[in-house]
Amino acid sequence: MILRDEGPRLPACLASVQGLVDRVVVVDTGSQDDTVAVARSLGATVLHWPWKADFSAARNHGLAAMGPGWMLVLDADERLAPGAGAALQQAIAAGGFDAGQLPIHNASRLGAPPASVLSGACRLGEPTHIARLFRLQPDLRWEGAVHERLRSRTGRRLLTRSIDAPILHEGYADPALLRGDKLARNLGILRAMAEVSGPDPLPWIYRCRAALRAGEPAEAEVASEGAWMRLLAWTAAGKAPPTGCFTLAALRADLQLRRGEADAALATVQAAQAWGSHPNLDLMRARAQVVRAAGCAGLARQSCLSDAAEAAGRARLAHGLPQTDELSAGATSWAAAELLGLSQLMAGHPRPRAACEPRWPSCPRTGPAWPGRPRPRPGSASRSCCWRRILGPPWPPPSRCWACPGPMPGRWPRRPAGRWAAPDDAALFKTQARARSRAGWLSPHRRSLP
Repeated sequence: MILRDEGPRLPACLASVQGLVDRVVVVDTGSQDDTVAVARSLGATVLHWPWKADFSAARNHGLAAMGPGWMLVLDADERLAPGAGAALQQAIAAGGFDAGQLPIHNASRLGAPPASVLSGACRLGEPTHIARLFRLQPDLRWEGAVHERLRSRTGRRLLTRSIDAPILHEGYADPALLRGDKLARNLGILRAMAEVSGPDPLPWIYRCRAALRAGEPAEAEVASEGAWMRLLAWTAAGKAPPTGCFTLAALRADLQLRRGEADAALATVQAAQAWGSHPNLDLMRARAQVVRAAGCAGLARQSCLSDAAEAAGRARLAHGLPQTDELSAGATSWAAAELLGLSQLMAGHPRPRAACEPRWPSCPRTGPAWPGRPRPRPGSASRSCCWRRILGPPWPPPSRCWACPGPMPGRWPRRPAGRWAAPDDAALFKTQARARSRAGWLSPHRRSLP
């Protein structure tokens, strides 16, 4: 572990690995609280490393103190989920890999029960698989000043395996961990990395994502274009697309959709799909095609809607499958279901409930697409812009949604122009809503619905 001023969070983290690990190595980068004393009282070996705006340098200092065997990497705001230790031990006993990809579940509130986080009721977005378990070898070394990665000095490729050993992360639920200074710190490091990265697109990808999280859309635009041009040159030279390429394509397409450039967003997705498949690409393809369908008619409209439904269906089928690139909000669940139902509705499907039931449509940005961004207050405009275009008048005087491009209705109409659903559909939704309400919220974004 590397940490600084994490005294209050450290006991819960180390308690989750008690009896699983033989040794805990903590690299302190200049704590001003009781972090060092707490770590030592819990039996950890504490190393000191002055902060140099480089996470890899601190991690390599700790790596030098590790002996042979296996290394588990955690942060102080993380903890292993119940049962994860047994899964790790089984994977280690089986062997045959160098790096284990563990699912990271971001809790939506502090102190949420692990079962609620794992089920999605108290989780932000969907889990992403990240390498956290490593078989230690002399040639391994951390690289990257931020978003550091363990690589081999010899250039050999590490064999990876997905392990069902969930990690619960509370960092995005703690306001103290989302201060603007931390976001600005990471963004500053990424700016410096991007300027000296040469043809490597990965620092630019991280810079784009960090700028969006820090609320810097202008810089995100610049970073996305810089990353995209380097990524195209990188793949044109015959090199494999780096981790994060699908996240970048989704971010770039999203920025283009915000500017109303649906054709450009579709072109971005199509270019990225040449590198492989990912739910983020399917989600953005569905969004772009729905917007394009709203502006055309006839066979062109039906073609766009058919493609949108197919793409959204693929995204839904990927639900629960391991993903190494960070998933967009609802990419394999509620957002994909909404777009599938919406495309069916626009195509004149008599019963689109098969697609969107029981996920009542909501604005794709209602849930925090990037951790730390606020959600709209309950009762505010939180419906997809496409619903306004499809259902047509009468609408109340429009207002502007905080996250979606274009004006939004101030309130959802009681009867949406008679084109949303038949009475038996409404009765079915009502019955299911009552039956499911006892189980609590399926995901945090639903709390923002009127």
